[in-house]
Amino acid sequence: MWMEKIRHGVLQISTDSGPRYVAPSFVERIQLLWMFRNFHILPQQVLSRHGRQLIEVLCTEERLGRGRNGHAHDELCVIGTVERPAQLPPRKASRPAVTARKQTA
Repeated sequence: MWMEKIRHGVLQISTDSGPRYVAPSFVERIQLLWMFRNFHILPQQVLSRHGRQLIEVLCTEERLGRGRNGHAHDELCVIGTVERPAQLPPRKASRPAVTARKQTA
């Protein structure tokens, strides 16, 4: 099982639109195996800075996919699952309250 994950393992990204799969390089698979050594599912918030950067690089490159022929990858080849929350829009800057004064004439 470990050898199969080292050779052909993929990373599952859990998103609001469904699971996505990333095909990492050999070195990235080794890093992911270490990251998921104790847990199969991790929220992105609990990852180290290096782990978050690795996930961001993997997700921004053109290696995201839904699986073979639209089907999910074999469970044995999934190294781990990262739960990514929906990307929230940036907060609007708060404006100071404007008080209207009546002018007395």
